[in-house]
Amino acid sequence: MKRKITIEDIAKKSGVTTATVSLVINNHPRIPNTTKEKIKKIMQDLNYKPNTIARALARGKTDLIAIMSISFSAWYEMTLLKGIEKKLMNTNFSMMQIPTYGNKTREKEIIKDLILSKKADGLISFSVIPDKETIELIKEKKFPFVIIGEKINGICSVYFDDYKGAYMASEYLIKKGRKNIAIINQKQVKGWTARDVKERLKGFIAACKENKIFDYKIIEVENVYFEDGVKSCIEIQKHKKINGVFCAAGDNVAIGFLKQAKKLNIKIPDDIALVGYDDAEIAQAVTPELTTIRQPVFDAGSQAFLLLKEQFNKKRPENKIFRPEIVIRESA
Repeated sequence: MKRKITIEDIAKKSGVTTATVSLVINNHPRIPNTTKEKIKKIMQDLNYKPNTIARALARGKTDLIAIMSISFSAWYEMTLLKGIEKKLMNTNFSMMQIPTYGNKTREKEIIKDLILSKKADGLISFSVIPDKETIELIKEKKFPFVIIGEKINGICSVYFDDYKGAYMASEYLIKKGRKNIAIINQKQVKGWTARDVKERLKGFIAACKENKIFDYKIIEVENVYFEDGVKSCIEIQKHKKINGVFCAAGDNVAIGFLKQAKKLNIKIPDDIALVGYDDAEIAQAVTPELTTIRQPVFDAGSQAFLLLKEQFNKKRPENKIFRPEIVIRESA
């Protein structure tokens, strides 16, 4: 069997110490470029592959960022990832995606393993909330951590003003003369409900009450996919008086609603005015184009990475909140 090339072999061939070779591997600025090029050429000629795991352990740094989410299949998660990638481009960092599938035990074990084994330099979570014990471990170990979409005391958070966004959408429908309105929202889960789900429902109800509308409908959906919009449209058709719908569950659900409305001969916006949430790219690709609430999801991903980097530099960054805006198109 051919003997594996070692760092000692590279040092001997180059006429330098193993410490110098190590500094070249880690791109240390102290080493002159001529020396770097010479050593890199010898490494290439001998087909030497540095042990990246050993290097990471030796440096106490992996240049790897873990990204955790229940899944990565929806527009929201994919857009957050794009925002993170934008900031990663000109750095030495890579990212590792970890889906949890909503398994709380799995989430706890993964975070604990990341912290204690030092498999990643930090973690960005998409609305995955650690339990109290895990939060205490994060604080104790000073593990760089940013959560997007939630607000947790003592944890760096990036989140949206979902209450305001829902209020704006609902008030807009009411001011347009839609007095019989409904909200399509994700189902609240006993023991745990995402912050945005709760805040959007609160904003909707507040707008209704402040405009003296008390006979509103709440339609709950399981997920945030096209088929959930189809089902919600069928459900809303049973309530003949509804003439305005705020789809707090997102634009994908709103578009499912829109497509099913056409099949049921419900005219949008004449019969029912429809407002979505997110301002996903597809909102402009349907007919009629979707009026929606824009939240800067891409920017939130970028900001989360920057806040994580601040923690790498031993800083304690402040939370970042993003404000929504309404984008008026044709559906309302």
